[in-house]
Amino acid sequence: MSYLKNTSKKAVLLSKYAAMVLSAIVLFGTANAKEDPNSPKNEVMKTEAYFGESKQALNEFVSENLVYPEELRTEGLEALVEVEFVVNRFGTVTNVEVSKSEVTGGAKEGAEHSKATHLFESAAKDAVLSMDKWTPSTIKGQTVDQRFRLPIRFEIQG
Repeated sequence: MSYLKNTSKKAVLLSKYAAMVLSAIVLFGTANAKEDPNSPKNEVMKTEAYFGESKQALNEFVSENLVYPEELRTEGLEALVEVEFVVNRFGTVTNVEVSKSEVTGGAKEGAEHSKATHLFESAAKDAVLSMDKWTPSTIKGQTVDQRFRLPIRFEIQG
């Protein structure tokens, strides 16, 4: 009889142990389960910042407000200036910096070329800084800062 009592106690202990192990596996498995990436609760609702009412509004604004440096008009110079800036969470343009500039045409070299580069860069920055407020970017309904890079081309027309 004592053998049966010991066996039944062992069976009860084993079944309790098995239940604990099974519970641990279920809990562990649930914690590490990968969720469906297409699940609606995993979508990050993000909108990009934008200027004006249309996609062309930014280009139209720059072309209407960009001022070709007057003292360079007769030199035959053209330039491509990349301006980086941040549209902050309030829709204001901030942190305006030139990331790249390339001046072409004309025979300017050395200090004169450097002066021309500076004038083109200043004109590009002035155009960006003169922009009205943007509609800021949002993530999950919260407005956030967004960085932009805008290439601005200075060309001599006709």
